[in-house]
Amino acid sequence: MLYFAYGSNLNEDELTDIGVTILKAERVLLRDYKIALTRFSNKRCGGVLDILSSEKGTVEGVLYEIPDKDKIKIDMKEGLRNGAYRQIPKPLQVETMAGAIRRGVISYEVCEKEKPPYPPVASVEYKNSVLRGACEHGLLKDYRKKLKAVLEKRKA
Repeated sequence: MLYFAYGSNLNEDELTDIGVTILKAERVLLRDYKIALTRFSNKRCGGVLDILSSEKGTVEGVLYEIPDKDKIKIDMKEGLRNGAYRQIPKPLQVETMAGAIRRGVISYEVCEKEKPPYPPVASVEYKNSVLRGACEHGLLKDYRKKLKAVLEKRKA
């Protein structure tokens, strides 16, 4: 199964700690989306990331290949049962750094997005987890700066 991660799951520890087996991981681009804090998480004690449809937007992230059986573990972590996130209904298409297109990719989005201005800044723990994963996977420096600005709710 192909899974696109853009938030805390950029950090492989977030997945391996819940028993997800990562078969492969690579940096990819998701076109026509942007990243935003659209929900307050009691569990994370602050705002959490979401992807929003946005013409000409681009989200950098990680494409994980994982066993099909591990999807339920990610579903549980993303809060599908309590309505925090849901799987994006339409499979996504991402672009590898070599320019190859990968289709049939799943990802998650916030179910009930708060209206702008979005929730408060991300907690330090959440922000650090996201940025650690972004560094581990070599997301571009300019994108990491943008990601940090979103997490801190300031202009990039």
